[in-house]
Parts: sequence; structure tokens; C-alpha cells
Amino acid sequence: MAEGSFGGAYGVGNVSFRVVHDNGEDTQDITPIVTGVTWAGDVKKPRRSLEVNLSNTRDMRTRTIFIRIGGEVRFYVGDEERFRGVVFSDDIDVAGSHSFTAFDTNIYLTKNADSRKFKKRRASDIVKRLCDDFAIPYGVIEDTGYVIPKLYFTKETSLWDMIKTAITETEKEMGVRYSVRNVNGELVLRQRKSELTERVVEVEKNLTSASNNRSIEEMRNQVKIINDEGFQLKVVKNDALIDQYGLMQHVEKKSDNSTGNTQTADQLLADLGTIEDEADVTALGHPDMVAGTAVYVREPMTRITGGYFVTADKHSFDPNGKHTVDLTIAATPELPTLEYEAPNEGGTA
Repeated sequence: MAEGSFGGAYGVGNVSFRVVHDNGEDTQDITPIVTGVTWAGDVKKPRRSLEVNLSNTRDMRTRTIFIRIGGEVRFYVGDEERFRGVVFSDDIDVAGSHSFTAFDTNIYLTKNADSRKFKKRRASDIVKRLCDDFAIPYGVIEDTGYVIPKLYFTKETSLWDMIKTAITETEKEMGVRYSVRNVNGELVLRQRKSELTERVVEVEKNLTSASNNRSIEEMRNQVKIINDEGFQLKVVKNDALIDQYGLMQHVEKKSDNSTGNTQTADQLLADLGTIEDEADVTALGHPDMVAGTAVYVREPMTRITGGYFVTADKHSFDPNGKHTVDLTIAATPELPTLEYEAPNEGGTA
């Protein structure tokens, strides 16, 4: 195994990594010929990826091993499995320089599309139904509680867009955030708060570079709820933000008989009435720093100080086990949402 430098709160210590591939005949530990690993994720995407680089020849004429497209690959940091997925592509040249890319099984949410009608179903019910119908393995699916009156997808829509829409509708009504991840080859749906694992990133300790961007372009400080005919049902506003930045209104359509207009408006105002505060940080790696978790950052020049939500991560391991991570972080959770617009009646149940 390769040994390197990360671990603990500040990313200092030792690491070992291991890559195991199933070629259809047996399971191979291919770590000895690995020259680099990139392991990455993004909250806007349901899957994580693994790219592995190999020196796949002993004599410059034949391969040391064969990588099977569709084969299973597992990635371990220390003794803990961090990724399990399917090889989707590989590339090798005459010198034996070889790379392959794998995705966890949540990738099939984006590789399948359908038209569907859901009536009086929870988002968690929709996730289970789609996974069952398309043979996508799943584990823990937390009950999302809110019964969505109807979601009609009459045009070809990816399974991931259906799930994002159901989760978005639930979050607007309940004020509870959810994340879709993959654990040991199974899709899991959990409340966002249960995914937070705080790590410290600090200048002169484990932070190597950082940049910060702040904007009010996406801010909305007044929310108006209207019905299908355009009549006003509810208006909420943040006077302090209006005084400071000017009026910026968001309009949300709901039916007259929908419950929870006030709660929906309040939740939207809380979500939209914020300054977009996003930063990029490079640090010594820790495998817990992944999209959907939280980190605490201290960097005085960019004023990136406080708790931040990781929206994207890219971990790099070299043959000696040196581990670095590039993080995109936000002061408020940047969630993969998709607004629902009711289509004309139709679609497949």
C-alpha cells in the first residue's frame, strides 16, 4: 500500500489507499501499479466518480492487468471503503499508460429517463419506486413525511430530475433539507443535517490556497405566492435586506387549496434572502471532506472564516499517498433543486 501525509483534524499523519477491481473472473488489488487517483463529488450530481491512473505494463509489450468495462471497482482509504462503482471508460496507450473512470451506481439516475405521474406520494416513496423499477440498489431511505399532491412528468425526464423535483417540493413545504448519496454501492436518502461532519481547514496548518467570491445577484428579499389565475395569496418580505440592497421579488405559484402557503413563503424567503458566499480552497486532504459535509475555515486575507458547506470536492492521491483536496464551499447550502411546473394532463403512471 502507498503511504502518505494526511489525517487528523489538520490533515497531518499517514494514509494508505487501495484500489480493488473485479475483472469478471477474480478480484484484483491493483494498488501496486496505481500512479494516481482522483476521487470527486458535487451536491448537484447524484454520483461520485473515481479516476485511476496506472502504469499497466512490465515489458512495454503486454498489459499487467485487464480492466473490464462494467467491472466493479472499490477504493479504500485506510481500512474504510470510500467508493464502490462501475467502470464506464478506460484508455491505454502503447507505453502502458492507462487510466479508467468509474461512477457509483447513482449514475443510473442520470442514464435513465421516463414519463411518470405521481399522485399523493412522498419524495421517499418516489425514490424507492424509481429505484425498484430501474434496478438501482438502495439502502437507507428516510421518510420525507410530506405527501406531494401530484407530480406529473409528461415529457421525457431523467430519474434524477424527478427526484430533485420531489425533494424540492418537500423542502419548500417542510423546511427540511435532504441529500442523495451512495454508500457501499447503495443509494441513500437522508436529512442533510445527518450528513454534517466538521473538519478544520486553517492557514499555516493545512490550507495551501484559497479564493472568495460574494454576490447578491441571486438574492430575493420579497416572496409573493400566487394561485393558478395569478391572484395573490401571500406576500412576505425582509425589510432590512430591502433597505440595504433594494427590492428583489420572487413569485411562486400554488393552487388555492394548497396548505402551508405561509410556511412555503417563509422558507423561500429564508433560502433566497442571502448573500451568495462561495469560495475555493485547497488543503491537505481528509476523506471526510466531501460534498454534503461541513468544514470550518480560518483564512484572514480572503476573510473565509467560519462554518461552510462543501458543495464540490476533488481529492487527489499520488503513488506515495500524498493526499490533497480541492473544495468548493458555500456559506449557505447550495442544494440541487428543481422547480415543478404542472404540465397538461398525461404521462405514464
